[in-house]
Amino acid sequence: MTQSTNAVNVEPALANLRVLEIAPLSAGAVTRYLAELGADVILVPQAEIVDDAVAALVRNTGKRVMRLDLTTTAGLERLAELAADADILLSTRLDGRLADPMNDEWLAAVRARNPRLVAARLSPFGTGSSLENWQLTTSVMDALSGVLSRSGMPGREPLLPPTEVSLQCGYVQAAWALLLAYFNRLRTGQGDALDLSLMEVTAQCMDPGYAIGGSATAGVPASQLPRGRAESRHMYPFLPCKDGFVRICVLGPRQWQNMFRWMGEPEKYAGPEYNKLQVRFASTTLMPDIAALFRDKTRAEVEAEGERHGVPIAPVLTVREAMDIEQFAARGALTQVTDSQGRSVIVPNGALEIDGARAGVTGAPREVGNDAGWIKPERFDPPPEAMPPHRPLSGITILDFGVIVAGAEQSRLLADQGALTLKMENKAFPDGARQSLGMDGPISINFAMGHRNKKSVGINLRDDRGKAMFIDMVRQADVVMSNFKPGTLTSLGLDYGALSQANPNIIMGDSSAYGPTGPWSGRPGYGPLVRASSGLAAQWVYPDAPSDFSDGMTVYPDHVSGRFLAMGTLALLIRRMRTGRGGTTSLAQAEVINAHLADQIAAYSLGEPRPSRPDAPWNIYPCAGDDEWAVITTRSDADWRALCGAIGRDDLLGRPDLRTAQGRRAAQAELDGAVAAWTASRAPEAVMESLQAAGVPAGKMLRVIEMPDFPFYRKRGMLRLAGHPLIKHEFYMENALGRSEHLPDPDFAPAPLPGEQTIWAASELLGIDKDRIDELIETGVLEATPT
Repeated sequence: MTQSTNAVNVEPALANLRVLEIAPLSAGAVTRYLAELGADVILVPQAEIVDDAVAALVRNTGKRVMRLDLTTTAGLERLAELAADADILLSTRLDGRLADPMNDEWLAAVRARNPRLVAARLSPFGTGSSLENWQLTTSVMDALSGVLSRSGMPGREPLLPPTEVSLQCGYVQAAWALLLAYFNRLRTGQGDALDLSLMEVTAQCMDPGYAIGGSATAGVPASQLPRGRAESRHMYPFLPCKDGFVRICVLGPRQWQNMFRWMGEPEKYAGPEYNKLQVRFASTTLMPDIAALFRDKTRAEVEAEGERHGVPIAPVLTVREAMDIEQFAARGALTQVTDSQGRSVIVPNGALEIDGARAGVTGAPREVGNDAGWIKPERFDPPPEAMPPHRPLSGITILDFGVIVAGAEQSRLLADQGALTLKMENKAFPDGARQSLGMDGPISINFAMGHRNKKSVGINLRDDRGKAMFIDMVRQADVVMSNFKPGTLTSLGLDYGALSQANPNIIMGDSSAYGPTGPWSGRPGYGPLVRASSGLAAQWVYPDAPSDFSDGMTVYPDHVSGRFLAMGTLALLIRRMRTGRGGTTSLAQAEVINAHLADQIAAYSLGEPRPSRPDAPWNIYPCAGDDEWAVITTRSDADWRALCGAIGRDDLLGRPDLRTAQGRRAAQAELDGAVAAWTASRAPEAVMESLQAAGVPAGKMLRVIEMPDFPFYRKRGMLRLAGHPLIKHEFYMENALGRSEHLPDPDFAPAPLPGEQTIWAASELLGIDKDRIDELIETGVLEATPT
């Protein structure tokens, strides 16, 4: 096992950040991401719904653990002493019924003592919500976020996504919100009070219904998809081979021509019409013929041949198999820590790199005494700016090469917070997100959601004049972002070495499928292929159909990868405030999935594979109506007793074989039948409300189009109607991160046409006169679209 590659003589990006956390150990992933970037995190653990030693380990690496009794005056006083010198204070509750140790009176006193503190509450449905006491699990999140309604095969019941991937996405979104509020404090001198809902942050980050979508939906907004599960297997098909399955991506004409040559250029597919995706999808013989090519080869053989022929392809691996791939070994993507029993445990080693070094695990969580203090003798506390910004990133300029989903999101997050974001475009290499216009006109709703608050500059970087103009923009910029195949900007002479000569303070952020180094670094970056090679796709199957892979409509990890890179970029902006240095941050999407599968990876390394669900019943259940479903989950003996009482099956409580979670999981099919008999005649809303009233985590399967009318989302203001001058009707988009005293809702400036602001940028930013601009447009160096 490759060890951590963190040891460099550079202070971590968040070295002076102090974070005090009050949370169950199993909820520690939020601040683990800050710890990986160098923050000093002290965790004061709280009661768990279910004890989980593996989760407690992997979600708290790099932290110090201080055990305080917060039911006592002495415990609260010690907590207040730590908070007085902290930068961020986070209180997380996984059960909204439990009292928050950070009560209003105590928090007011702490904030009076430390007015620059960012104090945040994270709870299932937020503070003061009508659903504040409702229970939440990752599968209930899937139901209420619109994810479940798009998961599964046509003609079948919806399929619960595997593992806790949705919950883990929510934790990343919460970490982004905390870091953003802290950055705002550094600039304004103002602390903040955040009220974050796990349901809300998850719905914004795990394949969100009102954000940019990918090729899986063919450019159709998720709110306009058919009512049932759409057929999508043809987009990224799974094909059998000698020792399992592979997944391929043949979308564009170039990819098809490569596949055609690999097949031996058969005459029946030689016609030019096969360059069209819809023609290939309609063929009843093409996929069987490709499958015949793979049938007698191993996954490794097919993978190697695909790489030689330029066809994007990935093996379908289990998590255990993925742990051993050469790419992870070469990059140090996994490392080892020692648990409290002295055992060596394999854990993911972070998802981000800073300045080419991994921002990862520094060790297992470490118990400290109650007298322990902060590691750094002084916190970073610069004076507020003379003209405090209206938004956290006002005054920051970003040159953005991001495309499709991940690239759109990573810069859109910063644009929403006030950054001047210039989308660099060229008509010879258009953003794929622009190519699905649908019925909306020259700007699609899909593109409008991913590129709001940005400006577009059309420029030819293969022309020396265009390159020189770009370098001039770099001199005035703060950040350059991209998600190209690694090496693309280097081939243009625009790598960090070149750009930092023009501007030593520049920050560069890039994301790719497998990272900028290692033997897989040159592979094309498609989320479905990354899911296949990471071990996630192999779990996204119906129990009775293990070869019917059912993640085709899901867009993951694109949106959450955007959050990770935005966090890395923001961490470097914070470091630059402290040190004056620029730097680089890189993200591998495969390593994002590793972070979300951390529990499984650690459990496999211990020889203790985890059950797919912690307890039973835990499933989806049919309700009255057409394709109406409810998710019902149990986490503990208490949930089990409450469920039996709510559905009138107290007789099950007397059975010895159902007294443990293990026994109930063994009887899952029988228990599913008992629950389904109760739900079948009831509306999903009634099922949800009745069980939640009894304390059982349950949720109606919401379709994306139903989300704006769900009272919780409406009251929280998570979505907002918007318009675009070139789209005929209004549409909903994601709004605020949560509730905050000082983070305003984002602007909804309309997404640009290609090159819409080229003339403005050349004139206002570079000072080029009109005649020269006209000449540059005439010769193709600049590209402009009239407003």
